[in-house]
Amino acid sequence: MDYSEDTIEWQVIGSTQQENSFNYSEQLNEILKKLNIKRLDHSQFRQRDYLGRGAYAEVYSGLYQEKEYAFKCLKDKLRLEDKKVKKFFKYMSRELELLSEVNHPNVVEFYGILQNPNTDNITFVLQLANDGNLRDYLKKKRQNGIFKILWSELIQIAKDLTHGLEHLHSKKIIHRDLHSKNVLIDRGKALITDFGLSKHLNNSLSSEVGGMLAYREPQSFKPIKYARDEKSDIYSLGVLFWELTSGNPPFSNYANDLAMAIEISRGGREKMIPDTPPNYASLYRNCWSDEPGQRPTLNEILDELKILSEETIEFFTNDFNNGAEVQRDESDEFSEQFSELFLSELDRPNDPITCEERQTFLIQNLENMKIKIRFDYSKFSEVQEIGYGGFSTVYSASFQGKKYALKSLKKSLYAYDESFFKQIRREINLLYQTNHSNIIKLYGFSIDSHSNFMTVMQLANDGDLRVYLRRKKIGDLYKIHWNEILTIAKGITYGINYLHNNNIIHRDLNSKNILIDHGRALISDFGVSKNLNSTISSTSMYGMVAYFDPHCIKHGIKKNKASDIYSFGVILWELTSGAPPFEDEPIHKIITEITSNGMREMPIDNTPVDYINLYCECWSDDPNNRPTLESILNKLENLSGVSAEFIENNFKIKSIKKKY
Repeated sequence: MDYSEDTIEWQVIGSTQQENSFNYSEQLNEILKKLNIKRLDHSQFRQRDYLGRGAYAEVYSGLYQEKEYAFKCLKDKLRLEDKKVKKFFKYMSRELELLSEVNHPNVVEFYGILQNPNTDNITFVLQLANDGNLRDYLKKKRQNGIFKILWSELIQIAKDLTHGLEHLHSKKIIHRDLHSKNVLIDRGKALITDFGLSKHLNNSLSSEVGGMLAYREPQSFKPIKYARDEKSDIYSLGVLFWELTSGNPPFSNYANDLAMAIEISRGGREKMIPDTPPNYASLYRNCWSDEPGQRPTLNEILDELKILSEETIEFFTNDFNNGAEVQRDESDEFSEQFSELFLSELDRPNDPITCEERQTFLIQNLENMKIKIRFDYSKFSEVQEIGYGGFSTVYSASFQGKKYALKSLKKSLYAYDESFFKQIRREINLLYQTNHSNIIKLYGFSIDSHSNFMTVMQLANDGDLRVYLRRKKIGDLYKIHWNEILTIAKGITYGINYLHNNNIIHRDLNSKNILIDHGRALISDFGVSKNLNSTISSTSMYGMVAYFDPHCIKHGIKKNKASDIYSFGVILWELTSGAPPFEDEPIHKIITEITSNGMREMPIDNTPVDYINLYCECWSDDPNNRPTLESILNKLENLSGVSAEFIENNFKIKSIKKKY
């Protein structure tokens, strides 16, 4: 459950769209008018096949005036109040502006927009690439563990990419997000697409993190100031050149993006595929050079590709049977922290199973677990939306005089994504197993009038811990009673202790997954938790980076009970700060600071020394030095005798992070 401050909107369901959601058509109309973008007749649009989705759009193939196009349809209920949606509008307006400027055979063509007269929803009309994205296209060339591609085709795709990039750079545009899912293939021709992260070179550029990390230059992951430019795209191009010989995405054997980012920042690159022509290998290695100044120009790349096209090679192959292939967990891309990096990324469904089939299976699964309490949705009253996120919407509601939280899951997600569907089942299964006063309670499920599946859960009246602490900030001063800190800390400790005693690790403890109900802490959100008796994958990217155990990242090991202790230590610090750890720091800097440099947040002034020592022990780099939960409880009990009345943090005084 996510009662984020950014997404909470107290609204009565049934009110008009103007009252309960941002009608983004007004914002878009200003952009369209400014850019003089062509409006097409919506009545002549016929939707056909689903192709994929992103955080804020779904893509279909279809017909317009009996010709085939790709249609990028923006989703309903985009809220201007949501910071992520504001960022989305920034990306979308940038993409529209750049699409309207470019015109090249190797850049996807933009024809205009459609606007639904009933909903005002906007749809981009784009060139349809019949062979899908480059990643999927290369996967189709694998049979019986062997990837095989015509050398002439490989070189032609490499040339197309270089020509497309050359056109963008001639328009003073850098793409900044070039990877194999943002390259489409149409009858063998490569098309560069997705300009959500692109920028004009004459605009102010920053080192803003975005795009798939495996294609990002190492400067992105280092605590230095730099601006992405043409050489950044050259680096990504080099990675794509390697992928054309591999048939597999780069660093696909890495369990998580954090470990991969550290590897790239330290100079790690993919190994050359056996039998790659030396000059081709030298070309992509020069492109992904650690030093931007050593990367070749696009003209130099085209000259080299012309020479390489004359190689007397018919096919290039990569035999995956020569070594075990470890696939990276694709579900990592759904983590909250990195969702903004992949706003425009589309994931094709792996199977054609329908929403209704998945939902039926989910209900059967609940009944098999003996969760048979099905609430009659028609008997709920006072239904109000209190949280809105990418995966679900949360409501408060009354049933027979008692208040509950209803978590409505988005059918489109669990219909098209197996990993998300497994998360739902896992969370329900674990919640049903638990029964503790500091763990959120699951009471049953319900199906609303639109056939949406809902879990019926305990309502936490004070929202999540992050929001709860922010409410204690008046002006620049955060102030909290010392006894309240201890009460919340003890409650979380009791909850973790209960989980660990039942062989459950949470794996995603942070201040948004702790709810407060009349001052009592409740641990929630078990979507990424696992029972220790079940198989646990290698470290995943789930969880907020600043709460993530650096030992797991650095050594590529599984999360365990000690990982929960680390995260809890960060929360203990946050209780005294009133702000999340490393707030407003870019993700790449957090990664470097907590893993390579051993950085932690500085203690807040006047915090009792024994409390500081406790959270420093919890977030120790060495898991063996972290205290047991029994020891933590004892120390918290002893801290009850401290004479402090309030803890205050003045946000006017900037703290400096250091190795503490």
